[in-house]
Amino acid sequence: MPPNNKLFDVASVSRNSLVLQRRKAEQRQASEAAAPSAPIFNLSLGNDFLHSTNNIKNSSRAPDSLSLLDPSRTAGPDMPITTFCTHYELGDPIVRKLTENGYSHARMLRFVQISELTQMEFRLGDIAAMKDAVEQWSVSTSN
Repeated sequence: MPPNNKLFDVASVSRNSLVLQRRKAEQRQASEAAAPSAPIFNLSLGNDFLHSTNNIKNSSRAPDSLSLLDPSRTAGPDMPITTFCTHYELGDPIVRKLTENGYSHARMLRFVQISELTQMEFRLGDIAAMKDAVEQWSVSTSN
């Protein structure tokens, strides 16, 4: 805002003073420099939006990315974990890791998450072998 002075007052001067002309030119330059090249839109999204996008992320996640047992299948027959591993040709390191972590029966495998296998230091091949064994052992729910 220019100071309250006759040099800055457009109404009191018939012709624009040099000071006023310079000030107007500076304002034009500043407004041209500040003008964005593209419009900017500010949107306000409520908390419900965040909640709904989390649901979309969770629902679009591949089913086998979380659980060892695919949601479209149910647990197969129960047996001791050592028998399960022998039947599905899983190696001794897998048997050892499962028993060390308290998995005593095959029925417990329906609760195992892939991230838990990683925490138990299963190697990628071991995880693939477990997925294959559980898929063979489980029963499809779709007919």
